[in-house]
Amino acid sequence: MTISYKYHSTKLCSGEMINRPIVPITLVGKYNGVDLLGYLDSGSDLSVISKDFADFIGVDYIEEAEISGITGDSMKVDFGYISIIFGKESEKYQFSVSVLVSKKEDSRIIIGRKGFFEQFEITFIEGENKVVFEKV
Repeated sequence: MTISYKYHSTKLCSGEMINRPIVPITLVGKYNGVDLLGYLDSGSDLSVISKDFADFIGVDYIEEAEISGITGDSMKVDFGYISIIFGKESEKYQFSVSVLVSKKEDSRIIIGRKGFFEQFEITFIEGENKVVFEKV
């Protein structure tokens, strides 16, 4: 079965509008689950969540690490596991993903490749501003 979502329009700091592949997910930890929107990022190895969300849902922590992104700036993160529930009412999937927990305030929820992209064949259709998921 196929699941598809339209891109969301978001405003950049410059005031310019841009369409991004943002999808609804549920993050589930040891204590709670929370419904939110995550940025689908094919360039990110791992998913990233904020410390606030991690504390609320109860991330199963493994270790602390220092990482650097595409900009070269490094930041300290905690590494752990959570479950993600993804899909639409008639077709939902739950699976475990490894996450980096950002210690920065107000960090976006990033859905990276490891654990998530492996579950689906994902097609970004830029001309239609939509992303399509086919379960593998």
